[in-house]
Parts: sequence; C-alpha cells; structure tokens
Amino acid sequence: MHRAVILAIAWHLVLVPYESNYDDDDDDDDASVLLQLSVGVIQAADLPGMDMSGTSDPYVKVYIMPDKKKKFETKVHRKTLNPVFNETFVFKVRFVFFHLSLCLV
Repeated sequence: MHRAVILAIAWHLVLVPYESNYDDDDDDDDASVLLQLSVGVIQAADLPGMDMSGTSDPYVKVYIMPDKKKKFETKVHRKTLNPVFNETFVFKVRFVFFHLSLCLV
C-alpha cells in the first residue's frame, strides 16, 4: 500500500528589467526580458520512514528543467516525517516556458 506524500510549495514570477551583467552560461544575447521565479518550499507531511528507527532525514531539491543549471536544496530535517522547511529560492530565467522540478529526498 502506497501512502500519499503532501509537499506544500508556493511560487510566483516577477518581471524585472533586463540586466546586461546577468551572469549565466547562456549565450543568448537577444533576450530582452528577465523573469524572477521565486519558489517557496513550505512543508511536507506523511513521509515514509526510511531509517531503521522509522523516521527520515528529508530535504528538497529544486531546479528548473531541462538544463538543471541552477539547483537549490533545503536544509536537512533530521528524524522527522513531517518537516517544515519555510525556505524560499530565487531563480532568474529568460525563458517564458520552463518546467520546475521538485524532488523530495
């Protein structure tokens, strides 16, 4: 029997002026708009116990697909199945179409 895992996140996009000194590895010079994506990892609930004691040491990886150039990780929460993260990560992106991936570990 599989248990449902609940992961609460919040996100929003903000249009910011183009910055000529934007340091990324993208050679696309024709971009005129820079988007700021803010991703908040709030909490998870009812995680499966992975340790011998029946608890887990969960954390969340956040990255934008497909290139995964910029990656963030939350702090590890020791010995819990219901972690509260309350962490926010900011991505600067030039693309309107992207896929955000969250991986609860």
